[in-house]
Amino acid sequence: LIQDFINEGIINIRFHRHDNCGKMKTHKRGAEMAHGELFVCIDADDWLTENAVEQIIYDSKKISDQNIAGMMYLDYDGETDTIVGTGFPWKEKICNSYDVYNKHGVKGDKTFVFKTSVIREFPFPEIENEKFVPETLVYNRIAYKYSLLCVNIPIKRVEYLPDGYTNHYF
Repeated sequence: LIQDFINEGIINIRFHRHDNCGKMKTHKRGAEMAHGELFVCIDADDWLTENAVEQIIYDSKKISDQNIAGMMYLDYDGETDTIVGTGFPWKEKICNSYDVYNKHGVKGDKTFVFKTSVIREFPFPEIENEKFVPETLVYNRIAYKYSLLCVNIPIKRVEYLPDGYTNHYF
């Protein structure tokens, strides 16, 4: 199905490689270079599930409201084949990401698919000599202005590397 979407011009996947300058700079650069309506950041050691692109396209038709920044999905751990943290306490709901974690008690990494215009509005800060700023810094800023369509489906398989940022987050 993905090849059909590519052939029909529905999706256009581009890959750009550059030296490791840190996730926040890479994310910001990707958002600046993006040509499509939606933007998702996938780490080099993660991958989308087989039906992720179809799910994103399907759900993107539900977010035409200007107050909705994009979609939020579950991740699953590739080693244990379980949901990372907890799922959402609903099948599908419009909610801001701050409330998802702090009001509804959802835990763990999730995949965010933003409208490109929104992620450009809230770029990652560039801090000299710093390669990592948690995504929550930007995502909480977005949550003050926008909500997300939160869908209780995993679309990304994650793999936490022993020397990766997630294991050294704190």
